[in-house]
Amino acid sequence: MSVSFATRVGGIPCRCEVTHYSPEGTATLETPADPEMFEFELLDQRGRRAEWLDKFIDPDLEMDLLRQFIEAKEDYFTEPDHGE
Repeated sequence: MSVSFATRVGGIPCRCEVTHYSPEGTATLETPADPEMFEFELLDQRGRRAEWLDKFIDPDLEMDLLRQFIEAKEDYFTEPDHGE
């Protein structure tokens, strides 16, 4: 399953397609937690790879895209309330 959501990068409307996500693992006394993994590609509004947007990627943008992804993922898996 791939999740894609609308966003803006450098003020430019585009889409972020998450290619890999793995939440942080649980630590035990013997092993540390696996780090959270978040990989993505930036696409133009038609869904084509937009490599020219990569120049805007920095740690702040990555964190913002991760936040947007988590919100989009929650919306994707939340069933709509049908007034029941």
